This record gives sequence, structure tokens and C-alpha cells, in this order.
Amino acid sequence: MSITREDRAAVEADRAALRQQADRRFLEIFNLVKAYPNPYGEAVRVVDGFNLIVPRGEVVSVIGHSGCGKSTVLTMLAGLNEISDGSCVLDGREVLGAGPDRAVVFQAPCLMPWMSARGNVALGVNRVYPHASKAERRAIVEHSLSVVGLADHMDRMPRELSGGMQQRVGIARAIALKPKVLLLDEPFGRLDSLTRMELQDVILGILDRERITTMVITHDVDEAIYMSDRVVMMTNGPRAKVGQVLTLPFGRPRTRADVLGHPEYYDLRGCLISFLEGQERLKDHGQTAGDPAMEETVADIPVPQLAELVPPTSTQAAADPSTVLTGSQPSVSQPSVSQPSVSQHGAAERDAAERDAAQRETDAEIPVGVG
Repeated sequence: MSITREDRAAVEADRAALRQQADRRFLEIFNLVKAYPNPYGEAVRVVDGFNLIVPRGEVVSVIGHSGCGKSTVLTMLAGLNEISDGSCVLDGREVLGAGPDRAVVFQAPCLMPWMSARGNVALGVNRVYPHASKAERRAIVEHSLSVVGLADHMDRMPRELSGGMQQRVGIARAIALKPKVLLLDEPFGRLDSLTRMELQDVILGILDRERITTMVITHDVDEAIYMSDRVVMMTNGPRAKVGQVLTLPFGRPRTRADVLGHPEYYDLRGCLISFLEGQERLKDHGQTAGDPAMEETVADIPVPQLAELVPPTSTQAAADPSTVLTGSQPSVSQPSVSQPSVSQHGAAERDAAERDAAQRETDAEIPVGVG
């Protein structure tokens, strides 16, 4: 029986459809749980039921208050922290331990002080590419350092590099492995504002070229908006989970001016701040783990279903523009406390910006140094 051209075309179409479906669920985090024993031997669930689906090439930020379990989720995904229950599946394979397909950039550079920048990057390259020639491995190291702007500083020791330059080495070490997923655990937390902004642009440039699926842990609302395709907001811990998911309308590549000048920027920012303020009010009411009021409040928080955690396709977004602005955003129940709406936050942000601009114009018109 011969195979016709139409049969081959049908098989290729089926394969393409399967690849597209797999790319839509490239990274799946299902019902993830992390529990630690308390002094009495009872298991306390720090993270309880974290669900998320990330398509191939997407950049997702995770924000939440300190101690909610953001870094715990990241270390479980990296294979550096044992999973108590649930699972992480990357490209069709369950995560059972650490591996070079998941590269991590921590808040501290974590460089070997006796090795140069080149040596620190080569340390991982030599382990991941043992069968490559020495020249090939050297080319990978030099390319990775050049991409992050260290072409002229490859042979410097860590003590001879600034904090920002050391972090660049850490980024180069991660991308040199060609990972399937890049995990950034507050990589700019120790840097000044100007260096932070510069490194954000460096990483975005790499992600735009390489299309690496990325998870960013951050406390910075503006950083989450600028770097991400979606922002995942976690509830307070213990028993933290996904509270809301915000889909951002910015395309790639993007510039900071385009993002800040977008008509929906302040509404998006207000949405994130509104959620974080709502979680802060839960803390202010003295609700702690084991408190019946806390149990009732947590149970009232609507958690997105798995289907809602997948970002909308371009067709869905065109049919329903609201999905682009707000994504899946269930409201958070607050005990007798009114929560400001997104529009209120957005209007307040815009009014403040307009007042600042008007004040600057007034100051510019005042004569200086008379008499």
C-alpha cells in the first residue's frame, strides 16, 4: 500500500497540531504542595495547591508578599527542593530533580571566587557539553559573556567586578546551558535602580532572541509588568496558592517607553497593587495559620481553574478584549473591608502623574536668582 502526497500532508498537519498543543502546555505545575514539619511533627503546608500552565517562550512573573512561598515554588521547579505533593511537568517530562534544562539565577551571583568570569561560566558548560571540543566550549562561554556585555572583562576575577557585573556573569552562566526554562529568583534585588533597569533590558534582549520560557520571582510591581507576558499573584502563606493571573497586552520586543506610555499601564499597575493591598489587609486583621477566620477567608478566595490559567490565544483575545487587560482575575473576599477597584487605582495613578507634570512646568516658568 503506497502513501499518497495527501496522506503525508495529513500526517504532517497532525504532527504540527500536536506540537502546537504541547507548546501551549510546555510547563505544567499541577496542585503543587510544599509542607514542612512544625516542632510538634505536624506538616504545615507553606504552599498548597499551586496550579499554573506556561506556554513555550512565555515570560511569567510571580509576585506576592514576603514569605508567601514564591521562591519555594521556584526551587521545587528547579529540582532543588523536594516536592511534598503534586507535580511539575516540563516538555512532557516530570521534574524529579535538578538538571541543566532548568537554569537558575539567584539574588546573589554565587560565583566561585578563585575563578575568573570565564572560568565560572565554563564550569557549567564543561559539564553539560562534555562531548564538544575545547574550541566549541570556549566559543559558547565567550558568546554568553559577550551577550551580557562582558566581552572585555572575561578574565577578571569576581573581586575585580562590580555587583552588577557579577550578576551578569551569573546570567551568562545560566544562558550558556541553553536551558528549556530560565528561573530568576529576584536577580536584581541587590542592585541600584540604574543597574537594575540596565540588566532588565539585557535579559529581555536575550529572551526575545532565544525565546526561553522564563519565570521571574519579584516584589517589584513595575518590574513584573515590564518584563512579563503574564503576572501570577500569590495569596498569603501558609497554604499559599495562585490568587489571580493578569495577562499583559504588551508585545515583544518592547521598550520601557512603550510600556510606560501604554494607555492601560496605570490600570494594570493598579490591579496588582489592589491585590497586594487586599492580601495586606488579611494580615492586618490578625488572621494567622490555624485561625478559623483565616481558614474561612482562604476558602472564600476563588482560585482559577487550570483552563483559566492558560493564556488566551490571539483569537480569544480578539473576541474578548477584556482578557488581554485583566486575564483571569477572581476577586478576593475581604472581611468587612472595601477593596478599591482597578479603575480607582488607575485614575489615582494618572492624576498623580498629571499633577507632577503640571508642577514641573510651573517650576520651569518661575524666574531663578532674582536679586
